[in-house]
Amino acid sequence: MSPEQRSSKAQLTLLRAEVTKTRAALSRHGQDARDLIARWGEPSRQDLAYGAFLVHAWYTALESFFERVATEVEADLPKGESGHRELLVQMALALPDLRPAVLPAALKRELGKLLAFRHFFRHASAVVEELEPEPIHEHLERLLRIEPAVILALDAFDGFLVQTLAILSG
Repeated sequence: MSPEQRSSKAQLTLLRAEVTKTRAALSRHGQDARDLIARWGEPSRQDLAYGAFLVHAWYTALESFFERVATEVEADLPKGESGHRELLVQMALALPDLRPAVLPAALKRELGKLLAFRHFFRHASAVVEELEPEPIHEHLERLLRIEPAVILALDAFDGFLVQTLAILSG
């Protein structure tokens, strides 16, 4: 095995570990979101802040994985003001001879809404006072609605990594 192949194999093995770590984080935040929604009723300010945090944490875990794919596989991490949105679009594209789409294009719109909320949450001053129950509940429901498809997409991408590693080893 050449040094380049060994390096590629190491990068892909680490990326597989990132898939596992990301799945676990998404599942953990998703379960916390389910628990919060189950007791929603008249949410307190703390519940609203926690719900907003869960949406933020869930999307950030997913985006961190996207960044790793863009860096390790494509060597092209979008930057600048629209970098986060460009990264989402990039992950929905299949790149022939490089990698399949990391997520189905059908998820872009819903994930884009979570990205927009995450941006609001990160940059709003005195954010707890600005949180309204309906949008938080809507984003939590969105997260839970798309989570199974996102997990399936991560599993499919992991399958691609396993096949690629087998080719490199073989």
